[in-house]
This record gives sequence, C-alpha cells and structure tokens, in this order.
Amino acid sequence: MIKTNTKKEIIELHEREARIFPRSALFDNLGKARVFSSIREMSAIEIRETLSGPELRVQGLIGLLPLTPELSLNLKTKFPISNLWHMLTIANSACDAFLPVTRQYSTSNSLAPHQVLIRSFCFYLKSINTQGIARDYVQEKHTGYYKPKINFGKTVKNYLSRGNDIEVFSDVFSFSPNLTANQYLKSACLEFLKIIPNSLNFEEERFLLLDSLNALDRIPSAPLPENYQISLSQIPSWIIDSYKNALKIYSIYLGHERIGFSYDPQGSSLPSFIFSLDTIFEDFVRNYLNKSFLSEKISVKDGNKHKNQKTLFTDNRRFPVKPDLIFQQKKNVLGVGEIKYKPKIDEKDRYQLISHVMALRAPLGVWISPAHGERTTIERIGSTTNGAEFYHCKISLSDDIEVSSEEMAKKIKKIILK
Repeated sequence: MIKTNTKKEIIELHEREARIFPRSALFDNLGKARVFSSIREMSAIEIRETLSGPELRVQGLIGLLPLTPELSLNLKTKFPISNLWHMLTIANSACDAFLPVTRQYSTSNSLAPHQVLIRSFCFYLKSINTQGIARDYVQEKHTGYYKPKINFGKTVKNYLSRGNDIEVFSDVFSFSPNLTANQYLKSACLEFLKIIPNSLNFEEERFLLLDSLNALDRIPSAPLPENYQISLSQIPSWIIDSYKNALKIYSIYLGHERIGFSYDPQGSSLPSFIFSLDTIFEDFVRNYLNKSFLSEKISVKDGNKHKNQKTLFTDNRRFPVKPDLIFQQKKNVLGVGEIKYKPKIDEKDRYQLISHVMALRAPLGVWISPAHGERTTIERIGSTTNGAEFYHCKISLSDDIEVSSEEMAKKIKKIILK
C-alpha cells in the first residue's frame, strides 16, 4: 500500500507532458529512486537524464498519482474532463488501475460513471465487512408471551380488556444490526449489484456485494433520503468513516450529490483512480462502433480476444494477429481497424495494420486516433497491390463528444458499405 503524508506538494501535468524535476525530488543522496515501487511496477512513468536534470514523463495516465512521500502529480486531460466522463460510461474496462489512497474530487454537474462509483463504494464496503456490520441497541415491539419493559397501556387495551391474561405488549431493547444506516447500506448493495458490469474485472466487487447482502439478509432495505447523515449517529466511532463514505457514494449515484474528476483540496474525498487513456479510448471506440453497426447487421469484434484471432502465416499458428477491430458480417470480414491514442500514426502502426489486413484477407483497413483540431475527419491513405484500401479517421475529443462519436461512426460506415 502506498503511504502518503498529510502535507504533500501536488504538481499539475497534462497527459504525456514532460517536466524537469530537481534531482533531490526523485532521488536521495545515495542516488536511490524515491519514487514508490508500486508506481515503478505500473510502468507509469519514464525518467531520462538531460543537461537540465531528470526529465519525467507520465505514460498516458489520468488522475492523482502519488509519486514520492512528498510529491504527487495531478494528471489532467488535454480535452474537456466532461468528455472523459462520457467515454468512461461507454468503455467497460475503466478503473483497472486503482490506488489504495484517497483524494479530493471537485463538484460538477456531470454524472459520475458507474464503474467509478462501484469501485469506490466497494472500497469502503470491504472495510465495513472486515470490521463487522455495525450493531447497536434498538427498540423493538414485542407481542406475545411475557418479556420485560411491558407497555401497560397497550397490554390492557389489546389483551387484558379482552380476557387474555397471558400475552403482553412489550418495548424490548435488543443488540441488533437492524439500524437505519444498515437498511440504506443494503439498498445500496442491491442497486450496485444491478448495474455492475458483467466482466471479470469486477468479479471481486460482485462477490463482495453478494457477501454483504448475506450479512444483511434479515435487515429490510430502505431508500436513501437526502438527509441520510442523521442515521450515522447510531454507528460506532471506529467504523463511522467507512459508513459515511459508502453512503455518500450511494447518494452521488442517486443524484443527491455530484462530483467531477478534477482535483479540489476542499472537494469530496473518495478513493483515487488512475485511468489509462489508451485503454479507455480503445474500449470507447469499439463499444460505440459496435452499437452503431447493429442496424447494418455488422458485428464489431475485438481481435485481442482468443476466439477472434487468426494467424499471420498460413502454414503455422505461431503468430496470431490481434487487431483492435474486426468488422464482420456473418463470416465475411469487411474491414480491420487499429485504435491508437497517440498524436501521430508511425511506421510501426502502418505495418501492423497492413499485416492484419493481409492475414484476414480484408478489403479495408482503418486507423482511429484523436484529432488535434475541433473536427472529426477521415482521410484516404492509399491502397496495396492486393487492392486493400487504407483510411485514417481522427475523432475530435475537444468538441461535443456525442456529436464527434456519431460523426466517426457515419464516416467509417460509409467506407465499409460503399
């Protein structure tokens, strides 16, 4: 686990922006790296020596990245943060990089992606399960045979006045988990279980939600009101923070409160997530195109998955090809695509797509990458000797992302169906 000090310098950087740091900030007097080992294992940063000092570049990540005990990097997108929020709602593999520290999120009018809320809620739910569901003395109504704390008025009215000398009406105090906060917690578990992605990436969270529902089985669920904080008065002090944060996330899900992704020292404290823009952009494009091509009865498959892989050579199976996109109608491959979150398509990317097109005998290949300008465009690059044509589609992330996505789908659909 990454341990951080309460006082920490936070430096803002844009994605893939390089910055010169003082050597003492990254290395100690003996030349040993001060960067957390977990960050180095993520291959999240690249440090190279320059005449001005060590230059640090973060590899396509977004979020608050704890770098050393005294230094954190607040990594921001070059495009509007609301567009990232929208991309996350469509991409399924968000939040793969999850850090066991908390950070402050700004307030925003945009809705937070469900993946973020599920992971955040389960972060605190795990703490609640580890320490045990909260219990307290709760007043319960008892009718039947004798129990202490007899309510004489109701006993006389309901039993003695009717000739029943045996049964009583009692106000009994029992040490029970049937607290109002636990009723809200059960409601949250049920709601998040409904929307959790059907993915192996969320298998641990799914098991945690089911385990919590088993522990809360005898407790009725209750809808969370906006003034849910009142219920926290029954929660013991050693676990109240976990309850407070878990219910806060449920409140955000219901729309009672809002958060944004930007860092704000006075904002809402939630677990810190590091997002890979390469992964999010790839999943966003694939999922959007798959939905857009349904009306044409064309499937958009992920060539990285084993069941969709073909081989590069015809006489051996040693080198499977793994295109990001395979446009397929029944058994006919209509085109192949590669999604690259980078400013420029280089020679390696060109050869990669050409080899994939040849291996799958596809008539079309297309690169998809972010646009530098405000417009979504598509450009014909050329054709090979076997007649396959190649295009480069650039989607604008600076403009309205919904409009850009629709424009991207229209342009790619046009070249595939021509």
